[in-house]
Amino acid sequence: MWRCELKRWPRLDALAVVLTLPPRRRLHAKATLTLEVAEETSGLKVKVHLTLLDENDHAPVFSRQAYHAVVNESVPVGTTVLLLTATDADRGENGYITYSLEVEPAAEPHWPPFSVNQFSGAVLTRRRLDSRQRREFLADVLASVGLGAGALDPDRLTPLKYSIQSGNSARLFSLQPDTGHLLLTRPLPAGHAYSLRITATDGDHASDPMSLNVTTATSVSAPSLSCQDMQVAEQLAEKLSRPRAGGRDYPQGEGLMDLFSANRHAPRFSEDVPEKVWVPEDTPTGASLLQLQVTDDDAGLSGQLLYSVAHGNSDGCLTVGMRSGEVTLFQPLDRERTERYHANISVYDQGSPRRSTWKLITFIVTDVNDNTPRFLQPDGYHTHILENTPVGTEVVQLEAVDADEGLNAAVLYSLLTEAPFGINASSGLVYVAGQLDRETTPSYTLRVEARDSAPERSAQRVAVTTLEVELGDVNDVAPVLIPPRVCVRVREDTPVGALIAWPDTHDPDLGPGGTLTHTLANDYNATFTIHTHTGAIRLNKELDYEMQQVYNVTVRVQDGGVPVSLLTEGWLEVEAPVLSCVVARDDDTGRDGQLLYSLRGGSGLGRFDIDEDTGLIYTTDVLDRETQDSYWLTVYATDMGVVPQSAVLHVYIQVEDVNDNAPLTSDPMYHASVLENSPKDLSIIQIYAQDPDATPTAAQLSFRITSGNARNLFSIDSHTGLITTTSKKLDREQQDEHLLEVTVSDGAPSPQQAVVCVCVSVLDVNDNAPVFLEKVYHVRVPERRRRQATIYRVFAHDRDHSNNAELTYSITDGSRRGSSPWSPTAWCKSRKHFSAGNYDILTIKAVDGGRPQRWTSARLHIEWVGRPAADSAPPVFDERLYNFSVTETDRVGEIVGVVSVKHSSSPLWFEIIGLGPLGGRLLVHG
Repeated sequence: MWRCELKRWPRLDALAVVLTLPPRRRLHAKATLTLEVAEETSGLKVKVHLTLLDENDHAPVFSRQAYHAVVNESVPVGTTVLLLTATDADRGENGYITYSLEVEPAAEPHWPPFSVNQFSGAVLTRRRLDSRQRREFLADVLASVGLGAGALDPDRLTPLKYSIQSGNSARLFSLQPDTGHLLLTRPLPAGHAYSLRITATDGDHASDPMSLNVTTATSVSAPSLSCQDMQVAEQLAEKLSRPRAGGRDYPQGEGLMDLFSANRHAPRFSEDVPEKVWVPEDTPTGASLLQLQVTDDDAGLSGQLLYSVAHGNSDGCLTVGMRSGEVTLFQPLDRERTERYHANISVYDQGSPRRSTWKLITFIVTDVNDNTPRFLQPDGYHTHILENTPVGTEVVQLEAVDADEGLNAAVLYSLLTEAPFGINASSGLVYVAGQLDRETTPSYTLRVEARDSAPERSAQRVAVTTLEVELGDVNDVAPVLIPPRVCVRVREDTPVGALIAWPDTHDPDLGPGGTLTHTLANDYNATFTIHTHTGAIRLNKELDYEMQQVYNVTVRVQDGGVPVSLLTEGWLEVEAPVLSCVVARDDDTGRDGQLLYSLRGGSGLGRFDIDEDTGLIYTTDVLDRETQDSYWLTVYATDMGVVPQSAVLHVYIQVEDVNDNAPLTSDPMYHASVLENSPKDLSIIQIYAQDPDATPTAAQLSFRITSGNARNLFSIDSHTGLITTTSKKLDREQQDEHLLEVTVSDGAPSPQQAVVCVCVSVLDVNDNAPVFLEKVYHVRVPERRRRQATIYRVFAHDRDHSNNAELTYSITDGSRRGSSPWSPTAWCKSRKHFSAGNYDILTIKAVDGGRPQRWTSARLHIEWVGRPAADSAPPVFDERLYNFSVTETDRVGEIVGVVSVKHSSSPLWFEIIGLGPLGGRLLVHG
């Protein structure tokens, strides 16, 4: 055994390892080479042991250039007159030599008069000689090597012809007469047997018929052939063991040609071999793509063919059986990486000289929906528009691309968030679909879905991104005074500079549009002043009740909006806090007629007072009609005499109502529930409210939904507050809870409002059947050595809730081979051993727990493969710790993350062995 270095020889090609000899370098037959081939990128090494077999590359050589013999014409027939001797440098069968005489044909019978033993080389007389007819004979002696497979003719090395003698009356078989190749003319029916009798002839003699039995079967096994032993090989061995003898030399004829060992035919592709082959990109490795049909009319090594992919397979995904001609998949396909393989399939025979042919076959990789749409901005989109943007205005162009093709790459867009925006399903153009109001909603976070258009919805792939729409402010809201009319009572002795009113002003606009300036349209000769920014109103001069009791002050509030500013006016009523004036009369004169007034009793003490000189009754505290709507006062009028006299008056004060209270609902928040798909006008909940003010009655309260009802799924009676369903159906799977805001208003000229929240929960109805992630699953699983071992998990999901989404699984077909029924966890377990080479097809049924029950089914194809030999080193993950994030809105079946291992030459299977609190909510594919 000896070693050869790759750097010197042989050479390594990029696509295949081709061993060649350098010039003037020869190998010895039966030698063994041990080559070590290394792949530069990965560093993988493999040892290749080559045993060098002899090639029939030497022609026989006679011991003499010519032979001469003298024969007595009286020798008997069969006498040896000369012994031919030739040698061949080849070994084995390639060195076996047969002899023959080549003479010109003549008219005489039994010509020529001599024959040669094809194995021993002895030249014999084959008839009596007569020197008077012919005294000299000249013949060419032919030494041949390399008898091919097939029938052997011990008489002459003339080409043989093969034929079917019987058993082919239906013409189901075709036998090529030159090569002996038996072919089918059309497909054979199953379960039939045929008996053929085949003969070979050289033109003069025919062989005994050979029986060939053909039986159609489901599994292919090696054919059984029965031949009669003609002991040709034994005769050849006996000849080679004899000593070679010399003879006289005769000149050898020129131009002698070995017609029987020459490689006369090149391989030929069948017309049935297609020029194009379509292959799905999810075809598993090892699958057969094409069986090449190539014929060669030569026999022996010249008819044995070798196949290779010469070009068009740069990534090594295709391979062809060197001897079988079967094109198989060696590595996984990826249409997005390589869409077509223009493979140059070359076929060589093993004759000398070597002949070949080639055919260009295009393998077209057809698309499978294995790519998820991808947004061009994976981190989301952000845009800014003004709040007064008209309906229909384009906002932003979203674009997602899908590396697949056809329907698998046609992306459709939709909005997952309720908002006054719409999206063009085909182009991804987002536009304004409703009225915008920054003061109500300053920004929107929209979730946009991009879904491909695969024919089966369960096979469609989805990508989700976010679109942040920020609304820019426009000065569209005028300043507001709350309330717009203010009434204050000020005593005339109030000091200058005292704060008498501070109206509440508000403008929700931003920037200059929200900056307010306060002024007084009439200040009564600077009696009152207002702070420009805060709006605080103060007394600037002393009041004189006798001069003026009431002041109506107009307050103006203006924002600083550009180019248009908005103005609002309010009113401030300033009056003396006088309710009534009592007058007493005393007919006395002097001090006896002077009167003093005082309050000495009644329910209004502490809230009212009286001017002791004038008898004016005024308030000293804020009144609230809803707390107390009337008061009694006991008023005394006393003179200033030495013995004072007095009179008593009882005063009744009725407090009038002012609309200063907003309506009150019976509950601070309401909760209700309704079944999805409920019919129209179904009562959900009624809002009860009351107003403590006296002016509006309960019938004057009005109800309306002001938020949370963008799709008009609910309606409310404006008088009774009863919330009902509309003609639009509720769908719990789309939105399971609706938060409504109901505004209750009274009927006053300056109405008061109250807002209450109503939470409506949508209850589930079993209106969705379970859905498997795929309709057909194909898995390759290592063989099982023990029972009750987990095999594979195929699960479905149900968009319903609670019991309606609780799924149970069963195997409805294909379980007789040993797969147990499935538990609610969707794991399939084995009941018996499974060996490599088995193939099972299971039908899995998923049933929910609703009433009525809904179900669906899927098919699971399980290919059992042998367990590969363990590598010397265990597989190692690329990272020691993986961190994946999952949102609660992620759908079932979405990819959470990908784990990978360093390169391994053996097939790998992945399994999750610990999940902690996640339970069985995660599944690994691989």
